[in-house]
Amino acid sequence: MGIYGKIFKLMSVFCHQRPDRSFYFFHVQFLLCARCTGLVVGFFVSIIIHHFLLKSWPKMYSFFFLISVLLNGLSLFIETSNLERFILGILLGSSTGFLMSDHIKIIKKELKYA
Repeated sequence: MGIYGKIFKLMSVFCHQRPDRSFYFFHVQFLLCARCTGLVVGFFVSIIIHHFLLKSWPKMYSFFFLISVLLNGLSLFIETSNLERFILGILLGSSTGFLMSDHIKIIKKELKYA
């Protein structure tokens, strides 16, 4: 088993990696399924955006988080394409990233003045 095989097996702890729900790059399956790939992409992009472009994340956007969780849950009951799974993953991942990075900024601010 090569290094890709070892990493692939390690990632199976976090994702089901079903071949029919995964993207392929030059006939090689991604390490994560479409939804988990979207989660990771959305999470890291949102943290970068939040860190460099936003001072704070308006709390009303928390509804965005709730809607993305609801849509993600509803998608379990209907057949969706990998692109739809990826987009739902981005929504959920970015919502989580924005919420977490906002809380991290608050904690850092409180520790600075403590």
